[in-house]
Amino acid sequence: MSSEFFLEDFLLTTFKDNRNKKRTDVLHKVVLNEFLNLYPEYSECVWKYEVDLPDSYGSKFRVDIVGFDKNGGAKIVICDKSMNGNISQNLKNYANCSVGESIRLLYAEENQDIEKMIFFTVMPRRAPYFTKNGEKKHIEDVVKARKNTNIDKVMNQLWGERVELIHYSYDIVEVDEYTKKEEFATGISIRNLVKE
Repeated sequence: MSSEFFLEDFLLTTFKDNRNKKRTDVLHKVVLNEFLNLYPEYSECVWKYEVDLPDSYGSKFRVDIVGFDKNGGAKIVICDKSMNGNISQNLKNYANCSVGESIRLLYAEENQDIEKMIFFTVMPRRAPYFTKNGEKKHIEDVVKARKNTNIDKVMNQLWGERVELIHYSYDIVEVDEYTKKEEFATGISIRNLVKE
């Protein structure tokens, strides 16, 4: 990558333009940067974003990040997600999607050479829950919600080491102060960003 942008930088503006392609593009870049810091042995792969790969349904599956080997074969697949609000209500669905996505991709005959599929998630430990009007209704305990939605055992039984779950957590400094979604969108401060 020509210019490094770090996960911590991305998180400062994570509430701005949520679900926007520009935000997603930056997320992919910072996730790949973090991944290569964890696994420098994969730095020789040719990395591409938003790649359509064959799936086990007989169609194509667009994945976030793919590392290709020197022969052009997909070697590493990364699916990334950075959730920042209304997390608890969506966590079970995200877990279901992750399990389903692993099956959809890795059962395809054409993908048997994929060495590893990574699910890379980034979430605050305590997150705002917003009403439809953008008012903060309460604070969610994301740590507790994640404990009640742990797919590690399922993924391990399905795939062993072929699928890896990488999770980063952080604290939003202003989570108790801000009362509206638009306040969070102006920028936040974070602390205690760690890989769990």
